[in-house]
Amino acid sequence: MRKNPSICDSAPPIEEVLEQYRSYLRFLTEIKLDRRLQSRLDPSDVVQDTLLRAYQAWDTFRGGQLPQRLAWLRQILMRTILHALRDARRAKRDVGREQDWNRIADQSSRRIERWLAADETSPSQAAQQAEELLRIATAIEQLPEPQRTAVVRYYWQGTTLAEISHELGRSPPAVAGLVHRAVRRLRELLVQEPGSIVGSGPAESRSTNEGASASLE
Repeated sequence: MRKNPSICDSAPPIEEVLEQYRSYLRFLTEIKLDRRLQSRLDPSDVVQDTLLRAYQAWDTFRGGQLPQRLAWLRQILMRTILHALRDARRAKRDVGREQDWNRIADQSSRRIERWLAADETSPSQAAQQAEELLRIATAIEQLPEPQRTAVVRYYWQGTTLAEISHELGRSPPAVAGLVHRAVRRLRELLVQEPGSIVGSGPAESRSTNEGASASLE
């Protein structure tokens, strides 16, 4: 049953509409939530909570275009992450062992709060960036999982090849090959625009990669 009975009968259910943005929200979670926190805050759980919140708040959405909808979902996601971080910090754990985790969580919370404030200050820019992120997320979702993990870790999370190698159980040259093939495939999937995609592989300057990542925030 649709939440809003005034919606035309030909319109898809809200659940189906929101499901279209799962890959976008997953990608956004992975690049916004510090990777060191993701062992405790599963990005898939964060995305599921975000979709539930979006469903519950559907009638409050006032935008009519895709960029506005994406920016609206992005704000819900950021607030969902903030709530998850606060809940995790309140959990009763060994204080000594949790100091580093809490410090990283505090830093992530402050960054997310700044991003939320920036979205509210410049909603048109936030909408434009959200649409670009959707294109990239849709393309990345089509990659084989090892390539997807490697390219997201390397370009958007700033992880070194050695760190990715340890995580995936592969040699650094093998990981470099994953990243290279992933970027080559992304270039095939994405229409080329200046600054719309990262360099050709790990051999390129990391400063170029950081510029590409920063343009997406």
